[in-house]
Amino acid sequence: MKIERYLNNPILTIKDVPFRVNSIFNPGAVKFNNEYLLISRLEMPNGRSSFALATSSDGYKFTVSKNQFLFRKIIKIVLSMLNGELKMQELQK
Repeated sequence: MKIERYLNNPILTIKDVPFRVNSIFNPGAVKFNNEYLLISRLEMPNGRSSFALATSSDGYKFTVSKNQFLFRKIIKIVLSMLNGELKMQELQK
């Protein structure tokens, strides 16, 4: 498999986040049920870290959820998705 760098990097910037953050970095992505889930670490205005979930149908244009989460919440969300209890569209609410 050939891996090529996406020419329009970065995929996400702080302008894509629907709430105030200092920085967004270290994303991890996975394809799940024909959609892409991206989890990124955020630096909040108070200097603390949090996480944001973003979804995409094509793996390039992502929509960031309206809420940030702590790591424990991310694990619960991912497990709920794997168990079929939560759909990605519900994360955008």
